[in-house]
Amino acid sequence: MGRKSREGLIDVQAAEERIRQAAETHADALNLSNLGLAELPESLGHFAALRTLNLSGNRLSALPAWLGQLTALQYLELNFNQLSALPESLGQLTALESLFLFGNKLTALPKFRPPDLTDPSLGVR
Repeated sequence: MGRKSREGLIDVQAAEERIRQAAETHADALNLSNLGLAELPESLGHFAALRTLNLSGNRLSALPAWLGQLTALQYLELNFNQLSALPESLGQLTALESLFLFGNKLTALPKFRPPDLTDPSLGVR
């Protein structure tokens, strides 16, 4: 069971367990959606082979710079968080093909633009 805060359930333990299982099975996809996370577990930063990451439906207001080190990522879903900005380090995600940002508080897109994206603000592939 996760920890309880006044905002609701924050299931950090579930996130850590999913990360551990994915690492053990050498999975290339990870779903950490709808866990109430306000920040990402640092253990996620060691997942260099990850190609698909779903972080939708959490409470993320910022992303760590180390997320840009997951250079194999092709699909990144960040819908329905509380993001107001994206780190420039996401520009290092040169394999990224799909970036979904619906339902956030973004007022501008970052200066970087991974080469294969057409319109990340709209979640277009």
